[in-house]
Amino acid sequence: MFSTYKPEDVTILLKDISGLVKPQSTEEREKLIQSGKHYSEMLPLEYEPSAAYLKTYFDALERFSKITAAAVANVSEWIFAEKGAEIVLVSLARAGTPIGILIKHYIEKSSLFDEMDVESIARMLDGESCATLESVINNAAIKAAFHRQQKVTMQNIIDSCLDLIFDAPESSDTLPEDILKKIAYHESGHALISELLDPGCVSIMSIRKTNDDSYGFVRYYRPEEKKNCSAEYP
Repeated sequence: MFSTYKPEDVTILLKDISGLVKPQSTEEREKLIQSGKHYSEMLPLEYEPSAAYLKTYFDALERFSKITAAAVANVSEWIFAEKGAEIVLVSLARAGTPIGILIKHYIEKSSLFDEMDVESIARMLDGESCATLESVINNAAIKAAFHRQQKVTMQNIIDSCLDLIFDAPESSDTLPEDILKKIAYHESGHALISELLDPGCVSIMSIRKTNDDSYGFVRYYRPEEKKNCSAEYP
């Protein structure tokens, strides 16, 4: 049976009725439904999407992709917690099929992750969207695959956040070790003083080169209840 889904994503257990049922236009099917025929007994004519249709689709994708991603993640986490990764998802071949495929991909990726420091990840991603989280996870998985790792590690996530959130991608540029030590001491000083003044406020420290050609930085995290305590806080 022809399908636009990948074989590894879904197994279709339907009878192929190609040539057995004549596809009908929307108008024809509406008339038959009003006369008592059930819609499941008919097939619609398939049309090539118009420019207006595609525009509506991509507009909806832009507006609802983050909401959909968050919903899929929530459902997937619940399923994974209740049943684990070794499950079979079944759909009645309607809207549940694409959602099931999204859940399948999410759970497969979740089972490939090593133990994670969820609190540290949340601090690094503070204020970021679900789309950014997805990009970080995908980039971390690519790094793990490149290094032939069995699982995605916390270090992969940190490196991915440095690449995508903190504008400090991995680079082949190298500095002499004594210069790197000076940068590390300098940034450690910022982090140490910050932690002494406000324990737990540092989300990440790095000596990587950033996109503005500077080396080293410290980024801070503050809960909502502390953000207005000091106007001078970075």
